[in-house]
Amino acid sequence: MGDWNGYTGNQLFEGLTHRQFYEKQMAPFGDITVAIEGPSGTTLRDYTDRSFDLVYVDGGHDYDIVKADADLAVEMVSKTGFLAFNDYIMLDPGKGEIYGIVPVVNDLVVYGGWRVVGYALNEHLFCDIVLCRPDHPIVRGATSASEIPPQGATSTSEIHTSPPPQTAINENEGIARDARVFANRLYWATRHPYRAAQRLYDFATGRR
Repeated sequence: MGDWNGYTGNQLFEGLTHRQFYEKQMAPFGDITVAIEGPSGTTLRDYTDRSFDLVYVDGGHDYDIVKADADLAVEMVSKTGFLAFNDYIMLDPGKGEIYGIVPVVNDLVVYGGWRVVGYALNEHLFCDIVLCRPDHPIVRGATSASEIPPQGATSTSEIHTSPPPQTAINENEGIARDARVFANRLYWATRHPYRAAQRLYDFATGRR
């Protein structure tokens, strides 16, 4: 790993390799964590079964790389899952490097029907953005992540036995509330990246 904000990889990872550092950080969650190392274009293809609650895309920043990662990520996310992208910004203001995340994400929203349910501001505008499928329970009326039905659920009837009063208002408030909660989780992630995975997992699975 090269220098990052003036720090060497050796300084950032306490003398460990990138993988060793992450394995150390995620050791308490070893029963649910598997480290897969290699190019995303080959390693992720084995996981395109739409079974993941959360997929967080943070790899290369060139358009072609982001597009390839997004195409795989879309097939990894479950019907009730979330797809998050790091660095939703047009360019790196420090380096002047053009990023491809914005056009890839915008295409998913405009042409793929994905909905924006979370947006986290970063102090340097390296923002995170979170999407879900158009038929996600949150879009259709779930009022919190804890009410997202398990895999295989087909309708919001498994969430509400009867329509609540002022349904439209409740649904909008629920979506906004979940967006705020997710944004808070993702902002925290930008400041504490090595513990972020568990926080995001907790939200995606309803354990806030």
